[in-house]
Amino acid sequence: MAKQIQAIRGMNDCLPEQSPVWQKVEQILRQVVASYGYSEVRMPIVEQTHLFKRAIGEVTDVVEKEMYTFEDRNGDSLSLRPEGTASCVRAGIEHGLLYNQERRMWYMGPMFRHERPQKGRYREFYQCDADVVGSDSLLNEVELMQIVDTVFTRFGIRVCIKINNRKILSGIAEIIGEADKIVDITVAIEKLATLKQVLSASETGLKGVEESEFILKTLSALGLKNEIELDLTLARGLNYYTGAIFEVKALDVQIGSITGGGRYDNLTGVFGMAGVSGVGISFGADRIFDVLNQLELYPKEAVNGTQLLFINFGEKEAAFSMNVLTQVRAAGIRAEIFPDSSKMKKQMGYANSKMIPFVALVGENEMNEGKVMLKNMETGEQNLVSAEELIAAVKR
Repeated sequence: MAKQIQAIRGMNDCLPEQSPVWQKVEQILRQVVASYGYSEVRMPIVEQTHLFKRAIGEVTDVVEKEMYTFEDRNGDSLSLRPEGTASCVRAGIEHGLLYNQERRMWYMGPMFRHERPQKGRYREFYQCDADVVGSDSLLNEVELMQIVDTVFTRFGIRVCIKINNRKILSGIAEIIGEADKIVDITVAIEKLATLKQVLSASETGLKGVEESEFILKTLSALGLKNEIELDLTLARGLNYYTGAIFEVKALDVQIGSITGGGRYDNLTGVFGMAGVSGVGISFGADRIFDVLNQLELYPKEAVNGTQLLFINFGEKEAAFSMNVLTQVRAAGIRAEIFPDSSKMKKQMGYANSKMIPFVALVGENEMNEGKVMLKNMETGEQNLVSAEELIAAVKR
């Protein structure tokens, strides 16, 4: 017998029972970033290898050990994208989007890294990124933190947003300790004030302190729902970050960071267009999906794809049901009819197994009256209703 072919390790199938949660993740991310004026851009999954070598740095684990790189038939070295920012900036420059203007772009899709697969870390993983390119205003950092706060509030996930600045790291690397993690914003601002004295001889580090002060003070006035932490030990792994850096941790589950990002003022210069500032945030969609499932924030009945099942009693009844189904689906209700006229017990068992909240029964009497018998599967209540009444009842 031929050996069964399985998915590549670390590259996972998304099964029908999981799809509704994934759709919810994508829907909320898409809605929130769009509400802040970001427009979607879609880039290829495959790019020239030197794009990532130049952006991320050749002497990095991502480039040296983790990229999926291959030679195509023309002899060109190509790679599956390990992250999205480099591709986004490349697209902006190539299509003339970044000349003397600010661009707010978001994108979502798969990234690829050859890592050791484990919970929350996959070889094919999904991200949703929001990037502002062409502006050096720190209000962009503030808005990105607002986006993070809004997204996780919508999900119902409690998080801690960690903030630091690469300029501070370069200025006081030798005096930073594990204790330099402060959640209370007032105390964090006081901590930054004391650092000014330490960094008086470091112009770069001092500027990083002032930037962090502005971001924290502005966020404090906005009253975000989630925790904000000044973490002077935080250092993001990608080489192109130059200013503010962020990382988001879920508070109620043990998992790696679920969002991260920062400012990259030199990245466009790597591609020949100097002097264009950028800042972005990246949501780990896989990790958000895992957290939602661990916290059981979307119970099965809330994510089930089907709201209404028509019981199939035979050809005439099925034909009548199909006509009503057309109206029901046009009204935006997810509905199906059992594929064959099996025993009613089997069909009701199917409805129970999928936790479908409503069942419609159509027999000869119902057809004569041009109605259906609607059953609420939770309460057991049954009512003879018209198509219009059925739609209203299910939506209600």
